[in-house]
Amino acid sequence: MSAVTSARNGLRHLPLFGGLADARRKDHYDAMLEVLPALFLSTAPIWFGAFILLSSKKVSTDWLGLMYQNVQSGEFCLYATATLGPLYYFIFKDYKAAPKFPSGRSFMIIASLILLLSGGLFAAQRSEDMFGGQRFLDHHFIFTVSWVNYVVAVIVVYLAHVYRNFLESGAATRTSRDTQDFVNNFLARRKEKRKE
Repeated sequence: MSAVTSARNGLRHLPLFGGLADARRKDHYDAMLEVLPALFLSTAPIWFGAFILLSSKKVSTDWLGLMYQNVQSGEFCLYATATLGPLYYFIFKDYKAAPKFPSGRSFMIIASLILLLSGGLFAAQRSEDMFGGQRFLDHHFIFTVSWVNYVVAVIVVYLAHVYRNFLESGAATRTSRDTQDFVNNFLARRKEKRKE
């Protein structure tokens, strides 16, 4: 067994990343074409809103400062939950001639944690704003946790797109390649037995 095959077999056992062992470059490329434009357009209220505010004469900060002001109150929690939308569809879709979605349970657990953390953090922050009360969550803490939550959600959705692309087009290719490898090995063994 070659080192590459051993590494792929080892990677297959890792939760969340196991499906990468079989994914092709095309699957990654297509996933980037699907995810990046969606991220760019969905975050337009943050970056384009800051650009519009920057054109105002009454602004005393730069573009990055305005973007931070747009998301300092946990708005990335909302983005994280919205980003996870297609994930459950990918996991539960029946891919005809392909194996089941790789690491589906791991995806669901991580997505649930992101959803619960985002919902709890956003609700706690909003309740402080709505009901007055003493602040027990710092804006910097809220921003950091919501930002990390969002980045993890984007990575999870990117991986889901890669796996979905593989299952829709690459799994049949891999199956036929595995079948051909099996036939070749069988014929080689058969040839060796005939020589004996």
